[in-house]
Amino acid sequence: VTGSVGVGGLLLATVIFLWTPAHFYNLALAYKDDYARGGFPMMPVVRGETETRKHILWWLGATFVGAGVLAAWASLGWVYVATTVTLGAVFLWAVIRLHFDRTESAAFRAFHASNAYLGSLLLAVVVRTPALLPARKGKPKTGGCGGRPTQDASQLGAAVAQFGQRDGGGLVLLSHARAAG
Repeated sequence: VTGSVGVGGLLLATVIFLWTPAHFYNLALAYKDDYARGGFPMMPVVRGETETRKHILWWLGATFVGAGVLAAWASLGWVYVATTVTLGAVFLWAVIRLHFDRTESAAFRAFHASNAYLGSLLLAVVVRTPALLPARKGKPKTGGCGGRPTQDASQLGAAVAQFGQRDGGGLVLLSHARAAG
């Protein structure tokens, strides 16, 4: 435990920050009339649907750039890249369809594509992260296929809990959940 947040954690937080408008504006389009009736100044109510759709596309592009920077910096490997590209293409397809099919169902389709994109991206980070954990002292536990070393639950929990900082070619995961031993 280093007691600090590393660049990897900041980059992951940046991806989530950039993803949020592209995600939420789809929902705001779907519920535009409800927001207007309630007096909530959401973007589709204040700036219009066309402007909101443009912003969704811009924020999606920024999200892709952030996800690419994270992949390059943290060396997350082919699973992450394949996941980001594949689900990013699905998300982009849904957003492009939203520009032509200006319906509530198109907005929900893009909203659900955004959920699938971020959920899969985070899962790809978690899948890749255990391989980047520092080796345990002593004889490693073996299991799985080919007798490869496996990580115990506290190490996997640390990987899920916080994505850490780069340290000499690897990643150091920050965890307060790891038991002192």
